[in-house]
Amino acid sequence: MRVQTVGGGGAGNFTLAPLNENDRVINTLGGRREGIQEEYSITNRYQLNGFLKYVNNFGEHNVNALLGFEKSGLNFKNLSASREDLLSTSIEQFISTSTDRERSVVNGGENEQQRLSYLGRLNYTYADKYVAEFSFRYDGSFQFSEDNRFGFFPSASLAWNISKEDFFNIPQINTLKLRGSFGQTGDDGTLNNRVAPFQFQNNFVGASSYLFENEFLNGIGPQSVVPNPDITWETHTSFNAGFDISLFNNKLDFTFDIFKNTVKDILLGTTVTVPGSFGASLPATNFGEREFRGYEIALNYRGSIGEFKYAVGANMGYAKDKWIKFPEEEGIFDFQSRIGRPEARRIGYISEGIIRDQATLDALPAGFTQFGRTPQLGEILFRDIRSTDFSEGADGVITAQDVDIISDNAVPRINYGITTDFEWKGITVNALFQGVGAYDKFVNTLNSQNGGVFQVAPRPYFELWTDAWSRENLDGRYPAVEGNFLGHTENGGGVSTFWKRNGAYLRLKNLTIGYNIPSEVLKSVGIERLNLFVNGTNLFVISDFDEFDPEQERLDSYPLFKTFSTGINLTF
Repeated sequence: MRVQTVGGGGAGNFTLAPLNENDRVINTLGGRREGIQEEYSITNRYQLNGFLKYVNNFGEHNVNALLGFEKSGLNFKNLSASREDLLSTSIEQFISTSTDRERSVVNGGENEQQRLSYLGRLNYTYADKYVAEFSFRYDGSFQFSEDNRFGFFPSASLAWNISKEDFFNIPQINTLKLRGSFGQTGDDGTLNNRVAPFQFQNNFVGASSYLFENEFLNGIGPQSVVPNPDITWETHTSFNAGFDISLFNNKLDFTFDIFKNTVKDILLGTTVTVPGSFGASLPATNFGEREFRGYEIALNYRGSIGEFKYAVGANMGYAKDKWIKFPEEEGIFDFQSRIGRPEARRIGYISEGIIRDQATLDALPAGFTQFGRTPQLGEILFRDIRSTDFSEGADGVITAQDVDIISDNAVPRINYGITTDFEWKGITVNALFQGVGAYDKFVNTLNSQNGGVFQVAPRPYFELWTDAWSRENLDGRYPAVEGNFLGHTENGGGVSTFWKRNGAYLRLKNLTIGYNIPSEVLKSVGIERLNLFVNGTNLFVISDFDEFDPEQERLDSYPLFKTFSTGINLTF
């Protein structure tokens, strides 16, 4: 009789053995036995800072200077061990476990990080009319080799308060200031572990085990990626220009800024291929470059009419990015290229709407198919724009070659806010409105593969069932519920303009109504200030997007709640 042992895998593994009358099955439930596991770890962190500051005034000249350094480090080490076959649960020590090496496991690891920075700043002001500031950082990171370890990142800003000049005499303008700045910062890629450390050297990793003289040994070998000794800092360069102006006895404030930010030396993978005989893959390099441009506007007005005081403010920002350099394969088509386009773009099919009647089907070219299938009533019809070899022009079939760029605004390009503050005889009303614009929002769910060709639309959404096309509902808003929805793009799955909406919205984000008890009433009881208030958040939203809340990422994302609260602020 043969004995078959089943299991022996990881924790919780349980495999049923095939039934055979000649076999006796012993199930080990994954091969786990009672045992002891202990783990020890130690982390040492340190940070040293030193600063030298100089401040002095010479008549109308003001000087403020600073020099400093920062040094930080981290050392981490851990060791864990476990043994199985615990002899007695009353003795929870390793001496009461099996000494068999196969029942013992030892693991460990360590990590070390070091950073060093020198910094400086010089600020100069003359007669409150001219302001100049210069600063620098000289940063070093453990991420890079000694030749590329340090990066120098300077910054400078200038401002001119024209309204302080003797020749400036415009009574309606209280303040007029021009500003400009330039700045650089470095990124070593450690934020969110975006760049793995020690890529500049040849690292060793665990390799395949091997048999040597009847003994099974673990292997070790070099990493599968070629080292890149030239890896270095990612550099962020910013240019900004703007002005500030105050009018009508400082009742009206207006601020305008325009900016351009460039990110160079972005660490990206290469598209160059090497033969399998090379034995390794090529490393990432500092090749990428990306640009951001935009502007910001802010306007505030305050005033009063008798006992009624008011203040109204509005701000708006617009920003758009594009790739300047990105590793791309040769011979790709225009819509596949990232160069000159934003990161948040969407590629998909162009919808011609739902096939609602037989006349639409009959008007299709003979032999027309979508993804190899004959179109049916209630399905989405897509535009035929390319042949199967990606050449422009219809070929009578819809395939994966018929995708195109359907949005460059998959994130909001415009963000704005409006604030209002009113006060009358102790009653206060404060409101914050927030909104976005220039935003293409796609209807999707948690199952969506954002940015890919397939995006699952929200079938669980009730209206997709109740307002779907059918022979009894020819004007239904959504495709028929028949068909393979998850697998067939024409039944509703897949990124297409059919699910594209205007995602702009305006929301009352916060509203607070309060009342300040008059001070003369409070003095008799020794209270300096007493304020009663009620507050509400996310009270309403105005938007053409009606499938779900436009601020939610997906239909099944955690929803935004309305909240209501009340309270008392008391000062003695």
